[in-house]
Amino acid sequence: MSGLVSRFNSFRRTEVILQHLRLSAHTDAAGEVLLERRGCAGVITLNRPKALNALNLNMIRQIYPQLKKWEQDPQTFLIIIKGAGGKAFCAGGDIREVVKGDRKISEDFFREEYVLNNAIDSCQKPYVAFIHGITMGGGVGLSVHGLFRVATEKSLFAMPETAIGLFPDVGGGYFLPRLPGRLGYFLALTGFRLKGRDVHRAGIATHFVESEKLSLLEEDLLSLKSPSKENIADVLETYHAKSKVDEGTAFVLQEHLGRINSCFSADSVEQIIENLQQDGSPFALEQVKVLSKMSPTSLKITLRLLTEGSSKSLQDVLTMEYRLSQACVGGHDFPEGVRAGRCLVHQSVYVGRLPLFTGTAHVLSMAHVARHSRGRAAPPPSLALRQLSLPRQKQHREALPAPTCRSHVAAPAPAGPQREAGTPLGPAQMASRSHSGGSACCSQMTAPRLGASHDACGRGLSRRQGPRWVRHQPFLSLQPSSLPQAGGVAQPGPAPPAVLSATPAGSSCLAAGVSFACRG
Repeated sequence: MSGLVSRFNSFRRTEVILQHLRLSAHTDAAGEVLLERRGCAGVITLNRPKALNALNLNMIRQIYPQLKKWEQDPQTFLIIIKGAGGKAFCAGGDIREVVKGDRKISEDFFREEYVLNNAIDSCQKPYVAFIHGITMGGGVGLSVHGLFRVATEKSLFAMPETAIGLFPDVGGGYFLPRLPGRLGYFLALTGFRLKGRDVHRAGIATHFVESEKLSLLEEDLLSLKSPSKENIADVLETYHAKSKVDEGTAFVLQEHLGRINSCFSADSVEQIIENLQQDGSPFALEQVKVLSKMSPTSLKITLRLLTEGSSKSLQDVLTMEYRLSQACVGGHDFPEGVRAGRCLVHQSVYVGRLPLFTGTAHVLSMAHVARHSRGRAAPPPSLALRQLSLPRQKQHREALPAPTCRSHVAAPAPAGPQREAGTPLGPAQMASRSHSGGSACCSQMTAPRLGASHDACGRGLSRRQGPRWVRHQPFLSLQPSSLPQAGGVAQPGPAPPAVLSATPAGSSCLAAGVSFACRG
């Protein structure tokens, strides 16, 4: 009898412990993002300071419905988003969670993240992001699509995805080619970091405010009575005009803008590297070294993404990026890059071993990727055919006049015949853009054409020191097939043009077009 009582008590203790663990896990998950209604505003606080506020699926699923609720609430006049801890706004998506999980997790994470990015862009209420501290990857997606982005002297912006076998997603294919000159292409391919006031000068942020005044700015915004967008803009401009930190310093890339516009106006990665080598300046040669450490496949994808995205709407770009993300997750370089520890989820610098990316030291073309992907195992066709559905309702944002005190990068005109059409939007235009799908500048831009095929990936990569490329690593082989309709059912029809296909007709390719079908 005593033995039974002892077993029963032991069982009860185990149940109590498990209950506490479940409750603790639920509390931690609920506390990863704080959603408050304060004054006239809804306030979103990313609350994972130990992980640099890295964005995970649970946080996305809390933010999105509350954002839509505040958007419909007549008593909510603006939405503020910020990060806890002071070190980071958001260092990016928690991609370790994506790679470690099953395919369904990666599918859900990227889809719901991009849906949230689109919701921020189309939000009918003024959206103010305090990009104080590290702001990379997924953190950029939570901020750059909003109407107002406030940087401080502690801001650190980067899109470092090519270093981990991914590409600048979360709408990077939309906003990066619209930065002055070829600055966006440079930032996307090299992962270069902008700090402090330079985040504003480059056009990423709409305002710059000293960090010690950020809490006062928030209180002033919350105390507004039924504010309009113009009222909010006036408050931000007041603080911006009074911020004197680094006001007299030049943009960090100012002396290199002409070189960036010239070298990065090429149609291919190979030509960009050749242009940098021919330039021969210390800055140019340093970029050759940087590019040599990136995933060659990611460089190809990124250049083509920005080229195509320069004339597409944000919704079309996000749809394209979703398909690309699933190709990368099912391939070699992205999981390898994450496993190598070259991500910024838990540290502010790259650590870990060098990744073994797909490619060779002197050859990488889209045809090369295709040759070594034939016959490899691929995910079920249903995965690639599932559509990312984004609402395309008419937007009602009114363009705000460009503030007179706002400074920006005076980028020299792009050199070479590749940029015969209009130049991209500057920061003032980005701040006041009308979110009506494709921006006005889209119709003025002619995207450079990527050649049908390339034989080598630049001589600079043949002299690199660092990663040892793997010649025969699997990569997901995708080819355009038919247009997916509602419910993900493919309907017969002509194949749409491939966005990332750079191979001759008839060969398998890594492609991102209107639709995909997996090749087994």
